[in-house]
Amino acid sequence: LHRRYRRTRKLAPDYWPYGCLRDLARLPHVQETWLGIDHTLAASEQTPAGAYGGFILTPPLVHDEHFQCVSLVDGRKVGIMQVMPIYAEELELKIEEGAETLFDLFDDYEIGGTIQRSRLNVVTLHGRKKRMGLF
Repeated sequence: LHRRYRRTRKLAPDYWPYGCLRDLARLPHVQETWLGIDHTLAASEQTPAGAYGGFILTPPLVHDEHFQCVSLVDGRKVGIMQVMPIYAEELELKIEEGAETLFDLFDDYEIGGTIQRSRLNVVTLHGRKKRMGLF
């Protein structure tokens, strides 16, 4: 996360990425499920209005490929994932056409793994809205 996001006050406007991580950490325990690459989740009420419609779990986008798995002392392996906020149209594209289509658009428009408020919506950039029947 960019240093602009603060983790000190839960009610601060820039706290929402930390709230998202907290909710994700609890989800497998509360729902008795698991999380993996390409899983998507709807945004919570903590997410700023008009910002993002959800989140997708991706391989780490800002580190090399050796950072994708960590071995614990007892031999178990832990997969490292990145939580990436996505717009509602991007979430819809992922659901309808799959994560690879969304990831290809991220690559085409050089979308990295850092959360940026000014990130452009790749579905809008690519002109897929009308093809998907959203408008």
